[in-house]
Amino acid sequence: DLNEIEAVARDGRAETPLGAFAAPADAPNGPCTVCLRPSALQIVPPGKGDAVGVVIRRRFLGDSNLIVAQVDGLGAPLMLKASPGVAPMPSETIGVHVTHGQALVFASGSY
Repeated sequence: DLNEIEAVARDGRAETPLGAFAAPADAPNGPCTVCLRPSALQIVPPGKGDAVGVVIRRRFLGDSNLIVAQVDGLGAPLMLKASPGVAPMPSETIGVHVTHGQALVFASGSY
């Protein structure tokens, strides 16, 4: 599973509501998609991360929890993987921290 975030690439950076991500050196300026695995996103206290969101649902996966949250500025909810000890309830406000080195950036429609 991947979170797909619409973005705009300019001068080697893809700008999103979660912050800027390095784009490939040969990426053209213009629309692009930033892809983040759920494991590249961590739940932190609100105001401590790269964005703020509200939990829509959670699902226990055995060795982790899958958290789905609507994040400010994004059209689609994000999926986050969290350890079993981290299980925010639906409607709870969370902070979202992004591990930036794990983002994949593609020109729109190219993957």
